[in-house]
Amino acid sequence: MNEYVDKENMEEDFIEGFRPNIDKNGKFDLMDGVFKRFCQKASYDLDNDYFFIIDEINRGNLSKVMGELMLLIEHDKRGENFEMSLAYSNKRFFVPENIYIIGMMNTADRSLAMIDYALRRRFSFILIEPAFDNDSFITDFRAKYPDADTVIDKMRKPFATLTSLAGIFYLTKY
Repeated sequence: MNEYVDKENMEEDFIEGFRPNIDKNGKFDLMDGVFKRFCQKASYDLDNDYFFIIDEINRGNLSKVMGELMLLIEHDKRGENFEMSLAYSNKRFFVPENIYIIGMMNTADRSLAMIDYALRRRFSFILIEPAFDNDSFITDFRAKYPDADTVIDKMRKPFATLTSLAGIFYLTKY
């Protein structure tokens, strides 16, 4: 399932939110958000795993986005037994056990310090180093670009003092 949520409306529409309806003279309709639709789809297909990827997760205010529903992303609070009422619709909602949330972030970004404790305790962090010294990366890059060695050397220099270029964290299962 491919969805696009821009930065301006993500916090209001991640679970559900009011959106303008041009056919109703500017009235607003309550609409399901991208994460709610994703969870509904996964709940009908429990035999398969679903991965929800959030790029630059540290730039959003996840406490604001999810509110009390942040509890539902914990590994031991999944499934219908832990469903909660949503704030706007009052409908029951749960996060299926077959959903894995992957949050990506740039560890060089200063907003990393803004990740609150509630989010930190629900995810494990994995450092991903640049692939400049990976044989597979170099072979593939050389096959595509005739001046690959020069380009790789130029890419290495700005990152020589950084311990990492990118970071990723994912929901833990103890």
